[in-house]
Amino acid sequence: MAVDNISRIIKVIYDEYGYRIRGHEIHQVSGVMRRTSLAERIEMVSRFCTKNEIECLTYHAPILGSGDNIWNAKRREKVKDSIRVTAREAETVCKEAGGMQKPVVVFHLTSYVPLQELAATWEVKSALLERAGQEFLAFYKEELENSSCTFAVENTYPRYKADSASVGPFHPAELVRLAKHGVATTLDLAHYYLYSNYVKYGQGSNLVGDLDRQHYGPAPGWLECVKILGDSLVQLHISDARGMDIQGEALPLGEGEIPVAEVLDVINSAGRTVRGTLELGRGHLNGARLQMEGAKWLMENVPEVFEK
Repeated sequence: MAVDNISRIIKVIYDEYGYRIRGHEIHQVSGVMRRTSLAERIEMVSRFCTKNEIECLTYHAPILGSGDNIWNAKRREKVKDSIRVTAREAETVCKEAGGMQKPVVVFHLTSYVPLQELAATWEVKSALLERAGQEFLAFYKEELENSSCTFAVENTYPRYKADSASVGPFHPAELVRLAKHGVATTLDLAHYYLYSNYVKYGQGSNLVGDLDRQHYGPAPGWLECVKILGDSLVQLHISDARGMDIQGEALPLGEGEIPVAEVLDVINSAGRTVRGTLELGRGHLNGARLQMEGAKWLMENVPEVFEK
């Protein structure tokens, strides 16, 4: 089971480096949620947390399909329910495991927009994000604000599928829009790098990326990005990346173009505790071999950014 592989990584990192991993992120998958009961998932994760003395737990709400956006009246409840169930599971696990910090629930503000509905101008694209933000905020105020969870919106990047495309948020100024209302942010390093590369080098092959370039110009560098996110930043998704499209996403550390050690130093210099998750493509396969290698890479290249 996946949690058994993570337990092994936790043990190896402690035995070899003397560092105790204190947190973990559960990525909810719609298919798994349909095949298992809430009680089954709570029991499994609670047992894992207790066994490994986990103090910080993050849940990632399911990534939904094309058109499953909170502004879509026909699919709005599906989106809300995916966040509701995720938050309920996170709250219950933390209560049952005991001695845990406030859980974080990571979510995407928008899903993929069918190509026929895709924004043709930046104003239309921005309006879609604004609608998503308003709908989520209404949901947050009505049901989530008094939850024991912290909710954190994650950045995406300009990505096309066969029938749909992502519209954001990409830029940190968009990601941080809900922060004044108490909604936190999650920075995915690979997503931001691919976005930055497209608005710098890409041209004509990605409409939503082109619209952002026209409006914002070059994406902020890592230091400026972190400054814009400020105190809203509570979670990192850590991986390497190369180029500007999906083939370069979520690479093993050291195999891409992101100066990962420098970026983590920048974030660490802010003097706040930010949770981090290794999020590698196919990292869960082969006994989580890539996850193990990634954890060791961090211990050997940036040990100073981790709390002892």
